[in-house]
Amino acid sequence: MIGKTDFKLPWSVLADSVRVDDEEVMTTTVPKMHYERDVVIGDSLRTLVTSKLPLMDGEGQIIGVLGSYHDVTNITSAPNSRYACKAARSTPA
Repeated sequence: MIGKTDFKLPWSVLADSVRVDDEEVMTTTVPKMHYERDVVIGDSLRTLVTSKLPLMDGEGQIIGVLGSYHDVTNITSAPNSRYACKAARSTPA
């Protein structure tokens, strides 16, 4: 987002760790692909899969980072939920 920093966006609580990842990608020019991060958003714990790639100009100079994420909380919590339900049913009252 042009003109905005991570501290001014909805994920401002995560700004420091997001910027560390961005700096690593910009310094090494090595993409970070499909890594999971647990974050607290509001009152809920969410699991995000994130990818970051160096953004380069026509001369190969790093000018930024292209980042994307996908919330996989429902996918990753499903096996745990089934396990918790099964354990609850098998526990004597």
